[in-house]
Amino acid sequence: MIKRFLSVGICLIMVLGAVFPVFAAQPAFSDIEDKQTERDAEILRLMGVIEGYGDGSFKPANNLTRAQFCKMAVCMMGLEQEVTKYSNITIFPDVRASHWAAPYINLSAKGQKIIAGFDDGLFRPNQAITSGQAVTIILRVMGYKDEKIGGIWPDSFMAQGEAIGLLEGCGFTGGRQTITRAQAARLFVNMLSCKTAEGGTLYELGDEVKFKSVSADTGKMVISEKEDESKLDMVHPVEGSIFEGMNGKIVYRGGKVLTFLPSENSTGIYEGLVIASADGSTTGFAQLAGGNDYKIFRDGEPSSASEIKKWDVATYNPQTKTMRLCSTRLRVYYEDCTGSPKSPDTIFIMGGRQFPVMDSAKPALSQFKPGQDMYVLFTIDGQVAGAVAVDEPDIYNRVQGQVDKNGVLTFDFCGGDSKIESGVDPRYYTYAVILQSYTKEGPRLRYMNEDDVDGVVCYGRVSISGNDEDVIVNFDCGPGKNFTFYRLGGFINKQRAAVKIYNFYGDGEPSFSWVDSMTRLSDVPNSAWLDKEAVTYGSGTYVIDEDTLYYNLDTQSWSTQEKCLEYSVKTEMFVYDGAVRLVEFSAD
Repeated sequence: MIKRFLSVGICLIMVLGAVFPVFAAQPAFSDIEDKQTERDAEILRLMGVIEGYGDGSFKPANNLTRAQFCKMAVCMMGLEQEVTKYSNITIFPDVRASHWAAPYINLSAKGQKIIAGFDDGLFRPNQAITSGQAVTIILRVMGYKDEKIGGIWPDSFMAQGEAIGLLEGCGFTGGRQTITRAQAARLFVNMLSCKTAEGGTLYELGDEVKFKSVSADTGKMVISEKEDESKLDMVHPVEGSIFEGMNGKIVYRGGKVLTFLPSENSTGIYEGLVIASADGSTTGFAQLAGGNDYKIFRDGEPSSASEIKKWDVATYNPQTKTMRLCSTRLRVYYEDCTGSPKSPDTIFIMGGRQFPVMDSAKPALSQFKPGQDMYVLFTIDGQVAGAVAVDEPDIYNRVQGQVDKNGVLTFDFCGGDSKIESGVDPRYYTYAVILQSYTKEGPRLRYMNEDDVDGVVCYGRVSISGNDEDVIVNFDCGPGKNFTFYRLGGFINKQRAAVKIYNFYGDGEPSFSWVDSMTRLSDVPNSAWLDKEAVTYGSGTYVIDEDTLYYNLDTQSWSTQEKCLEYSVKTEMFVYDGAVRLVEFSAD
């Protein structure tokens, strides 16, 4: 046991503060936050199907027009060279030859017969395309015949798309909804791996390889398969890709590389890695960035060196000159791995979830084997960056989350959200929790406390009903900010009339992490006010600012400072940190 502990300790001394070279990867679009959409957009960018906007954005939430979808469909078929034949004809009266999309629309309608106009003869190029229309076009491209599908449009076409996996991950609720650019990208990417009417795939799919690099200058994609490296010609050469370092399959057209489909659990990473050796330490950052000209982001938020904690994992993005720190670290039960435990390629933790292991993390992982508990460190994009023994004295979890009314745990993971069935009675955990560990039996949670607070707060009134075994808590934090929670156990003091609520999240399933009482100032006369900006009470002076809340006890509604002063001659004030946070008033 002593020998094992010493070997882990030596490994950690070598890792902390060290710089590890890894693959470079820069996102092509600046406004995509969802990882799946980022991948879909990159797959289509490599194909030449999309380019984005001039400002570097993709605008994933924007609706797609019928004209735009036609162009994408033509590019997916590789018919860009054919459009000139259809540039000087008019098929639809509202699509003149001068329209930018006329060649694509005409080729789609007349040349390929994958789309038609409306009963009145119009095409309506600027109208948002619906899910039913989009799926119909793609099924026709894939060789499915209308007469074979039959049924009632669009339901029968949506059912056919569902049957072959075309709709997977699209989030469609029917065939008549408009679709976003992100949903269209998912449709086209699904199209590459779905079966055509003839039973094959639209284009040839190769064996799994590692994507190493791509260059617009050479027109080559460099891949490696086992120990061999190959340079392949591309149909649409581009410069750089977020897929560098990932495993996946090549899509071929005419013997050339059309695009790359990354494996589901394969991840790329920015140009290096440093594990912080102490709180506030930036050792290795300058080496990683090639200087000190960089900004620090921690868990996706702007940060500074003073906020860095030991064990934070830093990666560098040279394109944006940002040091991206991830504080996610979690005690887990090591379930299994691929490859040897001495050099695992991936590990399975948290109920069968698979995570890729960086080469630099393998020495630390080699000290553990499936069946043991360990702490795992992660990069911002979800790769395993290191492993630490559970008896290391200064390692602790950095994972927060909440359990919703259905008992599903949503926790902050590597800058995003991850959801799992928690197996926890949601009445105990409908506010913020700490994910303490993920054991063999499942997640272990605890309530957050004041030490866990990261500074998101609100002030308001609280009312409590029910009994000690079934407490209903209502927080009223101002106009439009009224939230109800259901609790077991009377853990909240029923005498609280006003509270400071730490880490309050009101979007989606509301949650909070900690509640504290405010100090009550009773019967404060209006004469105690100082130019509406402060109030004197006893021996103290308390600030009043634009965020102070005013509540009319008679009307049971929120009000304003002006109404408060003209309505009443004295008030009840609630103070926290030297400032008036809430004022209650009535005519009495």
